[in-house]
Amino acid sequence: MIASGRCCVLALAGLALSACGMLDSEPPRPCPAVAVLQDVATVTQFKPGPGRDLVDVRFEAEFGTLQSSCRYDRSRLAITLVVDLLALKGPAADAEASDFPFFVAITERGDRVLAKEVFQSRIDFTRERRRAGVREELEQVLQLPAGKGGDDYELLIGFQLAPEQLEYNRRLRGRR
Repeated sequence: MIASGRCCVLALAGLALSACGMLDSEPPRPCPAVAVLQDVATVTQFKPGPGRDLVDVRFEAEFGTLQSSCRYDRSRLAITLVVDLLALKGPAADAEASDFPFFVAITERGDRVLAKEVFQSRIDFTRERRRAGVREELEQVLQLPAGKGGDDYELLIGFQLAPEQLEYNRRLRGRR
């Protein structure tokens, strides 16, 4: 009986010590919000020439799932992003792959852009498939001024569009 009593005391002591550790640890610090900008959430690539109908589409792409996490290291905040890009091969496709440039911008809440980086993502299609995708894993590092945290910032994502592509997206959105 004494042996089992000692076992219970040791178990209770272990629980008490682990609970103390839980009370001493600080709560997780917030990560920045992540959002896709509506005007640049999709991209349509047309064959060369003036045509802008469905039959003129080479490729279309959009963002799929976005995942983010962050870690603090003294005055630095490292943000890890996992971005899924999904694409569709159109009737005017003349290749089995296309490049899709997209950007990640770090902003202060209030829309002041602090940094912007453009990435290039290549999506390959097989002959028999019209849909394809790719997953990109990125890391952005932000130097934090004293008193600032992840919730003071936002990461904005979008396709890096030519002016005519942006205008096309805005016209298309106006019809919906």
